[in-house]
Amino acid sequence: LPGRGGNLRLGVKTGGTVMWLKDASHIVTRYRPGELIYEVQDQAFGAGALVTVELLAYANTEGLVVRAQAKNMSADAKLIWAYGGVNGQRGTRDGDIGTERVPISQYFQFQPAFAEDNSFILATEGFTLKSRHATIVGITPTGAQEHVADADQWNDLPALLSDAPATPKRPVVVGLAPFSAERPLLLSLQRVNDESRAVTDLNIYQEVTARKAGNAPQSKPAVLLPAFDRAELPKQFAATEKHFEELRTKVRVETPDPYLDAAVASLNVVGDALWDSDAHAIMHGAIAWRTKLLGWRGPYSLDDLGWHDRARENFETWIPNQNTDPIPAMLPPADKKANLARNEPGLHSNGDLSN
Repeated sequence: LPGRGGNLRLGVKTGGTVMWLKDASHIVTRYRPGELIYEVQDQAFGAGALVTVELLAYANTEGLVVRAQAKNMSADAKLIWAYGGVNGQRGTRDGDIGTERVPISQYFQFQPAFAEDNSFILATEGFTLKSRHATIVGITPTGAQEHVADADQWNDLPALLSDAPATPKRPVVVGLAPFSAERPLLLSLQRVNDESRAVTDLNIYQEVTARKAGNAPQSKPAVLLPAFDRAELPKQFAATEKHFEELRTKVRVETPDPYLDAAVASLNVVGDALWDSDAHAIMHGAIAWRTKLLGWRGPYSLDDLGWHDRARENFETWIPNQNTDPIPAMLPPADKKANLARNEPGLHSNGDLSN
């Protein structure tokens, strides 16, 4: 968003059994650069039953699309989902490993308090979640049933599925849709334009690069697409799948080491994730430390991947900030506060770009 954009949890209902997919006895997770694929099995699903879940982040707007399919499941099998908790919380460094107050395995887990200012509007094709930080439109599969539940029941699936009549203070949306042998189920979460788009850098990011008056392009929020409708989702999924297939094969290597070959495909996607069209610059991190930093590793990708138009934008963002103060008559001494390990006054002098 940046920040917390909610948690999505998936499950299965078959016969008298309801189960979160995360609790299944056998899960195979594959990362195909730009895409996550889960193959889930459990005795409760039946002999030979398999649930496959594919997840993509939209390439043309902000959002997530899920494609779920089931094989050898009973005719009454349904996909379950629960979603909510949009509070925009960014932590110390946007969830950077080792910098938050709790382990990352806990940091990204849902807490009922995240849903306190959320509200839901249910509609024919899904729902709209509104919060101070974002508006998220959810498009659900054909034949879906949905209701608003109490976030305090997040870890109690049977309680979530019971359609509570009261309006909870901390709401989440819960839905079910029957699996289909003819076509996969598609579930979309999409951010749309509202009045909550202005987000400033975290203080810790601002401390490492001070703004300086110049002619550098100003950051501007990206234009988000209008909410998709249900009929569009197959086309949007296919287009997004094709986008990442082309991206991960932009640069390819063939070596005796399959891990090295696979790593290059990932680097293609990472290089694209580091680029920020709003800021006209390479960011230091794709998630954590997502702020402009001059140098480091990211800018190499613009050369290696042939993104010369982006390289020009990156240069034109930084060059107007160049320090043109007179060259000091004497080199400043090393910083005592850094145990003489740094010389910030000397570093940020004539010629410096990051100020």
